[in-house]
Amino acid sequence: MPRRAIPGGCGCWHPAGPGRPGRFVFGADLVITLSACAVNIVLAWMHPGLTRRGWPLFFVQLLAGVVAVAVAATVAEFHPHTDTSLTVTSAIVLLLPGVAFIGGVKDAISGWYLTAVARLAEAVISIAGLIIGIQFALAAADHVGLELDVKPPGAIDLAPTVTMLIAAGSIALLSGIVSSNSPKTLAASMVLSAAGLTIYTRALDINFGSYWATTVAAVTIAAFATVIGRLARTPTLAITTPAMLPLLPGITLYEGMFDGGGRIQSAVILALALAAGLTAGEYLTTTALRSIRITRPRRSNEPRSW
Repeated sequence: MPRRAIPGGCGCWHPAGPGRPGRFVFGADLVITLSACAVNIVLAWMHPGLTRRGWPLFFVQLLAGVVAVAVAATVAEFHPHTDTSLTVTSAIVLLLPGVAFIGGVKDAISGWYLTAVARLAEAVISIAGLIIGIQFALAAADHVGLELDVKPPGAIDLAPTVTMLIAAGSIALLSGIVSSNSPKTLAASMVLSAAGLTIYTRALDINFGSYWATTVAAVTIAAFATVIGRLARTPTLAITTPAMLPLLPGITLYEGMFDGGGRIQSAVILALALAAGLTAGEYLTTTALRSIRITRPRRSNEPRSW
């Protein structure tokens, strides 16, 4: 099976390779998965609570990075063969500012430059807080004699298996539930999330680059979401936001903060491809629907003359 780099970084399933049990998308085992699940529940409760108390986003993310490393150190203490990097990555993956990053690029494409700058600045501050929190916790662990090696995940085997598609749909479902979407919207997001991931991987199979594959998947998601939104009288954004989560360049942005300019440039191009694809798909479909709309003739209010 060829190795394909996933552009996003959400918790999808990892197909089982020959001679090894099934693993999650980052290659994590059951111990890491359960630990990441528990710490994400804690962080999901802690994050809005601190925000309501007036904590700046930078310090909230910094604290989240410290918590992630602390959990990784605890897991490594009881399971010495556990990969610390996978534990940290699995713990903070939902805190990566992929949605804000894509939103900023999309606003820039649409001409909303002030909003774009604000969202991009929020994404940079968010990821910087995470990195500084992780580095601070690693320095503290090294000071007390704990050697922890944390680095971003490498290339990931990605294939549209049944478990992978179910996982992609589950990501969209849970994200939609958090956003209080209607059942129809949840169902549409689940189907389009799995379809987008399938289209992305199939485009890679026919030698499309990662950027073009992302664009094709985004155009498809936005086009069908626009049609469904018109029929169900639902905002298109409520459908596309959960559906695009598996395609977000969060992990690539996370790698860029460790490795430097090359990965950051890749994350920006992926964000441009995804945002441009979503905008183009929505615009083209809306234009097509307007052109084929059948308008009924208006009845004249003037009295008939006999």
